[in-house]
Amino acid sequence: MRRKTSPPGESLSPKQNASERRATVARSDDPHARLAVLAKNSAANLLRLGTSWMVVLVVPPLLVRLLDQASYATWMLVLQIGAYATLFDGGLQLAIGRFVARAEHAADRDYLGTVLSSSTVFLTSVAAAVCVLAATVAFHLGSLFRSIPAPILPQARAALLLVGGSFGLAISTSAFAGLCLGLERNEINAAAVSVSKLAGAGGTLWAAFHRQGLMWMALWTAAGTLMQPVIFFFATRIHGAAAHFKLRLVKLVMVREFARFCCATFASQLSSLLIAGLDLPIVAAFDFGNAGYYALAATASNLISVPHGAVLSTLVPMMSNLSAGEDAQRMGRVVVRTARLATALLLLLAVPFMLGMPVLLHLWVGPVYAQRALVFAEILMGAQLVRLTLLPYAVIGFSAGEQSRMLISPAVEAIVNVACSLILVRVMGAEGVALGTFIGAFVGVALHFLVSMRQTRSMAFNRAQLLWQGVLRPVAWAAVPAGVLALCLHWFADLATQIALLLASVAVLAAVFWYGHLNQGERNLIHGAGAHLLAARFRPSAIGA
Repeated sequence: MRRKTSPPGESLSPKQNASERRATVARSDDPHARLAVLAKNSAANLLRLGTSWMVVLVVPPLLVRLLDQASYATWMLVLQIGAYATLFDGGLQLAIGRFVARAEHAADRDYLGTVLSSSTVFLTSVAAAVCVLAATVAFHLGSLFRSIPAPILPQARAALLLVGGSFGLAISTSAFAGLCLGLERNEINAAAVSVSKLAGAGGTLWAAFHRQGLMWMALWTAAGTLMQPVIFFFATRIHGAAAHFKLRLVKLVMVREFARFCCATFASQLSSLLIAGLDLPIVAAFDFGNAGYYALAATASNLISVPHGAVLSTLVPMMSNLSAGEDAQRMGRVVVRTARLATALLLLLAVPFMLGMPVLLHLWVGPVYAQRALVFAEILMGAQLVRLTLLPYAVIGFSAGEQSRMLISPAVEAIVNVACSLILVRVMGAEGVALGTFIGAFVGVALHFLVSMRQTRSMAFNRAQLLWQGVLRPVAWAAVPAGVLALCLHWFADLATQIALLLASVAVLAAVFWYGHLNQGERNLIHGAGAHLLAARFRPSAIGA
């Protein structure tokens, strides 16, 4: 018999009476209620990302005007290297969120405390390793990147120590963020990230405006980063979750179990690091003159991957619960339906951005940077579009604990990406690195279909059906509107008209997907979720009390 679940985001209070438990179980089994929770958490994630992207869109155009080209390229390189820690941090938070969701499913408060306390011990060791690595790379920065001008090298080393060290220290408190994710209280994560991003960006611009150098810019970035764990700490204390973090609840068995689970996650994240994270260092090592332009292009390509991932990451707690009690056939149907919806969302973002890239870059960073970064941005966004088509399958597989069966694809993609980039950069410069990423994306998707889907056991579906309904069908629906938009942008060179066309294309694509791609059942499901979300009254509740 399946255990009853507590509703996402509610407490594990033993005082909850039987009638309340029956009501919460009914809500958790209602598809409209589940979709409404996903919508609420997606809105919180998008709010968090909205703040992050406001920073991304505002800060680079100002920095390219406040810093010389070499200083800007070095600063972006420092941020890229420091951000390697945050890549693992996101995976750790999702892993903790999965374990927390399982504890909610079992309504086991002791297990929840053991998960949080034991994972904190593991995270502390990871944080120490990250800080040591940051210090090592900073010490050898001049040897690794000989093109960095000697006058700014000392400040670059200090900046990397500050940025990498702060990111490492923040990892040790990731259990707080994972707790909020697992209980689907994403609004707390949104508040913590938004405040820290705004504070760090504001201080960075202030330091750049006053010509204080890279070290002071890094100091403000580090201060903003360390605001996140402070906010999480006080939020969990206010909501009564601090009681779950106790030394007596640490169990070595749980530490080992969490470490084993994270090993597969680390392998996947390491592959992601090799897929995208080494591009800029390779460009900086072999074609330093284009490093700043490539950094802007990489940022532009994330205009589709970051919001798309923010929406799909909300599936982790819900799919963790669902996979614990459902058969593989039903999970397979969930994968296909999620892929249909997610690819439509992906194309809704990608088509206007890719076709309007010249206009957007011109408005964002000016004509010189736009002209130099355009080719890189288009290739990298195309690679993101290919890779993200199977993100629903990867997220649901991760939620079901099958990430170890899905490692072949990202591992081989990473090898192909780096190998092609290192070969092509010598022939084509930075453009060859972007092409290496594009080639690797196709290899990764193909291997998921040929290898990973044969090995995963929690999901049973027809691969041809997933390819057609989840990938090719939405692409076919988007092809005609995309072609018309491309012709219109070519005919009308006026900037205001082009912006109006891009905005109109979003509405047209949305209508095409709504009436053409989605079936009546999916439209009814979304309508019902919207009505449920508007009618709901979310009462305050303790976090894991």
